Amino acid sequence: MNQTNKTIFSVPNSSELEQLTELHKAMGDYTRMKILWHLMKQEYCVSELAKKIEVTESAISHQLHELRIARLVRSRKEGKKVFYSIQDEHIQWILEETYAHISERYPYLIRYSITAPSTISRIVIFLECEKSSIIADNPFERYMLLTFLLPGIR
Repeated sequence: MNQTNKTIFSVPNSSELEQLTELHKAMGDYTRMKILWHLMKQEYCVSELAKKIEVTESAISHQLHELRIARLVRSRKEGKKVFYSIQDEHIQWILEETYAHISERYPYLIRYSITAPSTISRIVIFLECEKSSIIADNPFERYMLLTFLLPGIR
């Protein structure tokens, strides 16, 4: 029988539980969640993000402020514009893992196609349960899909 090694953490203390609660509160807003998902793909300035998400610049600024306080996003200034991105890879991991958990997408993969097979520049996996696709454009995503996911599809 296979046993999975798990890291066992002690129950966080009161201060740590408060920090965890604040982190989850910050991610608990629909607009903030949309912002985080967009920022996982690329950095944006407020005006670009407002157009992409279809809300006002004022609303985006307010939500980005909350995300910065929670240390979920970071900013950098370039001229008069401020660009925002995900704070670090941990935030992306949290979002991806929670999405995988709620969607349970992996058991529903039924077929896949590889476009541009000579270069394997893009892998598209069709999700029957969601009538949507996972598109893997970057090398790490392609590696993960080819190595772990696709061999298990029957």
